[in-house]
Amino acid sequence: MPDKNLINEWLRQLYQDAIDEATSSIANERLWANGSDGDAREAHLANAENLEEYVRVLGTKLEEIPA
Repeated sequence: MPDKNLINEWLRQLYQDAIDEATSSIANERLWANGSDGDAREAHLANAENLEEYVRVLGTKLEEIPA
């Protein structure tokens, strides 16, 4: 029988790692946006916005995992 506690821990770690990576990517996109103009700036800001939503969704999923 599968160990649900272990599986939940793996899921928590998976989501947390993805959140950490995306958060770092958001900071990088904002730095690139600050050094860019025009379409490039807008592209970096759009990437940051998409990553922020990704982090929000992952955070929601993380909170849904039973302790």
